[in-house]
Amino acid sequence: MQKTVMYKFYKQPAIILLLFFILGGSVIVFAMRGSFFEKKQQQRPAKTGHILKSDKAFLNEALLEKFQHAIQSIDTEKEECLLAGFVTSINRADSTESFINEPYTFTKKGEEFYYKIGAVETINAKGLCLHVDHQGKKIIVSEQKKIEGSQAIFDSQNLWKDIKEEGYSLSSSMIKGVETITLRNDEHLSCREYSISYDTLSLKVNRVSARISNPEYSEQKDKDKTIEIRLNRLESQSDQERLNPQNYIEKVAGEWAPLRKYHDYELIVM
Repeated sequence: MQKTVMYKFYKQPAIILLLFFILGGSVIVFAMRGSFFEKKQQQRPAKTGHILKSDKAFLNEALLEKFQHAIQSIDTEKEECLLAGFVTSINRADSTESFINEPYTFTKKGEEFYYKIGAVETINAKGLCLHVDHQGKKIIVSEQKKIEGSQAIFDSQNLWKDIKEEGYSLSSSMIKGVETITLRNDEHLSCREYSISYDTLSLKVNRVSARISNPEYSEQKDKDKTIEIRLNRLESQSDQERLNPQNYIEKVAGEWAPLRKYHDYELIVM
């Protein structure tokens, strides 16, 4: 299982990016600007719901402000942050790409970041990018990568306008002191649903999820992909210790080699 996860996250950067998209306001650009289905390349317009026929009460300004505040609190484009919990990803078109309740950690400072899903760690710092698969006992070394951010945080007025133009409804529910705010348009060609939950006492976000269409089956809702992160740790400072590739490798005679405790790991330099 973990070898499959290693392959997914190394070979399919779109899955990595989706984690960034659902953590924070980037998902708004993902949904509104059609980054999954480039609108400039599409001849047909994205389907929108009936919200454009009426300016009625699908959208509540106060709810919208709470939604945006929650997004900003977990924005991974901030200079520094740390998030941890469990991630589940379900691909209804290909069950081999699904995984459930994998431990998840993400921390970032500036252009450097670290994330862990299950037994796979990625360290992108100090000029290097390492993918470490503890199950498969492999370390892949390449140059540090840069994931371009997006101008993701809108003011409430523009966010409201964009949501309406794309046909999303905005709703909320409350269960045992946890409020969940959901954007939804089941007919959208890319992001059909995005929700964020937070504790109303601490105001800390504890769950984020997204449902997107599968690019190969964009018209079939039963093939949608979903990803959910349940957070149990959310901090404004990074874990500096994790942002160090030399926790795993060292230079020996001018060449990279695994540290002694990882001596039986295969090292692949790209």
